[in-house]
Amino acid sequence: MRTSWKTALLAPGLLGSLVRAQSSFDSQLSGAPSANDFLRRWTPQGTVIGDYLYLDGGEVSQLVDGESLKYLNDTLSLNLAESWDPENVKLKIISKPSEPMMRQAIFTDASEGVFYIWGGKTSYSARTPEPQLIKFIPRSQGDGSWTMTVPEDDSTFAGLLRTEAGAYVSTPDAAFHFGGVASSRTTTKGPEGPVPGYVRFNFTTQSWSNHSAGPWTGSGLLQGAAAVYVPTFGPNGLVMLLGGRDPGADFLRMDNVSFMDPLTGDWHWQMTQGSAPTSRMFHCAVGVESPGPNKTYEIFVYGGRNELLDTAFDDIHVLSLPGFVWRKADYESSSPRDSHACVVAGDGKRQMISFGGVDYTLEGSEFWQDQDRFPQGLGVFDLTEMKWKTRYDAGAATYEAPEAVQSWYADGGQEDLRWSSDEVERLFVQESEASEGGGNGGGGEGNGDGGDDKGSSSGGSSTAAIAGGVVGGVLGVALILGLVWFIRRRRAAATTGAGAGMPVAETDASKAQPMELHGYGSGRVEADGTPRDKPYELIGSGPGPYTDAVELDAGPPGQQPRYR
Repeated sequence: MRTSWKTALLAPGLLGSLVRAQSSFDSQLSGAPSANDFLRRWTPQGTVIGDYLYLDGGEVSQLVDGESLKYLNDTLSLNLAESWDPENVKLKIISKPSEPMMRQAIFTDASEGVFYIWGGKTSYSARTPEPQLIKFIPRSQGDGSWTMTVPEDDSTFAGLLRTEAGAYVSTPDAAFHFGGVASSRTTTKGPEGPVPGYVRFNFTTQSWSNHSAGPWTGSGLLQGAAAVYVPTFGPNGLVMLLGGRDPGADFLRMDNVSFMDPLTGDWHWQMTQGSAPTSRMFHCAVGVESPGPNKTYEIFVYGGRNELLDTAFDDIHVLSLPGFVWRKADYESSSPRDSHACVVAGDGKRQMISFGGVDYTLEGSEFWQDQDRFPQGLGVFDLTEMKWKTRYDAGAATYEAPEAVQSWYADGGQEDLRWSSDEVERLFVQESEASEGGGNGGGGEGNGDGGDDKGSSSGGSSTAAIAGGVVGGVLGVALILGLVWFIRRRRAAATTGAGAGMPVAETDASKAQPMELHGYGSGRVEADGTPRDKPYELIGSGPGPYTDAVELDAGPPGQQPRYR
């Protein structure tokens, strides 16, 4: 039940004119208010290291005896080795010396047991810092400390254009950040606007690389997507991109998934089966492998919003690999949310913890005043049962794929999957399975023993036979080299642009809201700050901003901007 108002709403960026009054209320404000005082948390980011969930950044609203505002500049930790209920669990607060950031990326180096923060935008009243990479080193009892790091490849790092609202993911070797938007609140230099391509941070060498092309859209732009590392398939695992939008066009379809090999940088795509989720952005996604005989990997997508449809979502969809089939959790929607964080928790990896989020559909500043139905913003979801729980269970059983997923495989559902290419099939299907199924198999490969003549029982080979074998071998090698050249050309063409069959922005005039068209800053820019020659247009001001959060200023009641 909501606590009664005492004329106080604490929400960073809500009323810029009240910043000067903050100091007198600092003693009453907390980065982790009690369940009774907590209202909403917006754009937190999370990661799990050891037995603790670490949460960083974003903004929080809460009830206090007075009027003030406070941006969140704390890191929080939560013990996952013990069971707890969201109403009473205590979040540990860890001070953070850097500027407060929102929609930043967390890069988790699991082998070293540390994580980094890169990118993001500052809160309304904060100073935009110089390019920086800050590192968190956990200690015992959920504590830890922050330190500034200087990348060895300083020239590349210093030249990167810092962005917010991109998709990020960590692999065993490196972290990736896809797309995002640059503004005066993300960087102190360079032009503003959506940034194409992606950057890669190598954990071992501490070096950075910038890749200006991105095949997920024709423009290479991406905002509000989610990325998940899948270690189960491919020689190096795969990085999957889900949802989001091209800021200059429309939302990406969820029935066509882009993914890449994180070591080679090769991009692929695959159409899905089942009923795909509605296109969305600012959702969260987690993944977990099922130990069953099917060797499946499930990606769970939760919440998000679609500005063109003026809709926010309270739904959970699961994409199961290798079947590329969607299934939806069966529960009644009651709390739409976007801009939240979620992680897989517990030794059994059976539970998903959701943290924060706001309801995009509420008017003006109401989404700050609307108390979250999750106490302290903490929700617990059982990934096997596909149900919400009221308590986190540290001893929960090991994750198994949901029954709806298992029955789909048992009924032979994967037989209906049409692979986008032989190469993609080989990434997901064991070699023996691929050869048995026929499908798209390349029957000509591995049949190079045709020189084994049936008449060779004489015990020797004539000169003519030897010559014929040599000539045949040379011709065979030439054919193989020609085939390799042809395949490499096709792959190169596929990775330099969207290509045929790659996911494209979903355009439906019946769903679009009327919007005013105007230019965005200096146009589309490279991650290294180089402006594109072609001006960037078509950023609408209709149903809501597509890049920066709109701050709610001290205007008259009813005049506040609606969206963030």
